[in-house]
Amino acid sequence: LERSLFHFRKESLMKVIHIPRRFVRDDWGGTETVLQNTITGMQEIGIRGEIFTTKALSNVAKEELSGVTVNRFDYSYPFWGLSSAARKAMDKKGGNLFSWALARALYNEPDIDVLHAHTGKRLGGIVRTVAKLRKIPYVLSLHGGHLDIPSDERATLANPRKGTVEWGKILGLLVGSRRVLSDANAIVCVGRSEALKMQQKYPNKRVEYLPNGVNVKLFANGSSKSFRHEFHIPQDAKLIGLISRIDPQKNQKLIVQALPSILQKIKKAHLLLAGPVTMADYHQELLALVDSLGLTSKVTVIPGFPAGDKRIIDAFHATDVFVLPSRHEPFGIVALEAWSANLPVIASNVGGLGHIISSGSNGFLFPSGDEAELSRLVIEVLSNENLAKELAVAGNKEAKEKYEWSVICQQLKRLYYEVSLQAKKIAGQADERVNAYGGQLCE
Repeated sequence: LERSLFHFRKESLMKVIHIPRRFVRDDWGGTETVLQNTITGMQEIGIRGEIFTTKALSNVAKEELSGVTVNRFDYSYPFWGLSSAARKAMDKKGGNLFSWALARALYNEPDIDVLHAHTGKRLGGIVRTVAKLRKIPYVLSLHGGHLDIPSDERATLANPRKGTVEWGKILGLLVGSRRVLSDANAIVCVGRSEALKMQQKYPNKRVEYLPNGVNVKLFANGSSKSFRHEFHIPQDAKLIGLISRIDPQKNQKLIVQALPSILQKIKKAHLLLAGPVTMADYHQELLALVDSLGLTSKVTVIPGFPAGDKRIIDAFHATDVFVLPSRHEPFGIVALEAWSANLPVIASNVGGLGHIISSGSNGFLFPSGDEAELSRLVIEVLSNENLAKELAVAGNKEAKEKYEWSVICQQLKRLYYEVSLQAKKIAGQADERVNAYGGQLCE
């Protein structure tokens, strides 16, 4: 089918531009992983993709990152009195920025078939406006708990703006930032619970549940011994790992607080917290908590690795049990990565985690914030090698059968062609690529 549909030159293949808020190697996170795997996976099945983003955290205008072309453009935050430190904090997470240069580039870029926004607010409004002006469809992906972020965490995100004066509401009105969701040709949710909520909120809108994927083979092999040696973790330690962004959402504090009770039963327990720091204040609070509990010798904190660093995979293989005590989680791609590395997974029962993990079968779920239950489950898994192996095998099987990127990319490809076919029919336009595939869809 793929060969019959795409006997065209590269220039004839469908072209999709992805628009995230930022995309940098040194602050690599879940969204970057998803985009990199999506674009490279789609290229294998006939969809060209590039990233158009801002220069947040990087002044490099154009580069190749992990096989993906990234184009960056100047941007600004429409606030008077914003300090450089506050700007950097907003670059890392939650900043509602604007870019005239990005808008111009999207408007002038030739041969775009679909715009795929990975952010809302003002940047999403730019995508919406360009799509309408050019009469091309746009898809919006929700990666970060659009409806589930706790109020206190929202307040933390707003801290950098304190003492400033916002003048950007007129920009939001100009690009229709409040209508990004309602005007999208399709809304893609990585979490099933968020997809259900979106379907209720927009009953006449196409809402797709499309989970994140994982490259199972990439995580299949790693070196526990070398990782433990490099970071001074005893080779005989029972290592509890949380390899994810150091951020209030991931709730690393909970597993730190649980560690003293775990140590009472598992004397050789050791905790690994590794991932890019998205909120510096939280990182410092985490280190202070470790120190105040007298756990410095029992906790290793690594503030991230460069993108593609093999030590990320080694970190999974050095781990005996993977924990993810998130406060909210639209999906939880790191759980798939842990499964791919043959690890048992314990996670809080929030968002997408409650849908991908079957508690007691391929992992364990616990009520969010329940320190005692988290401790109990970690002790149970670390004390029972057979149980740990059973959970790991079941999780690995789940990752292979349901979440390989090849499966996810085929579903996304269908979505792109369907929204393109619909948009071109409405506009009365003919397109050989889209109509050829549309015929296959109707058979």
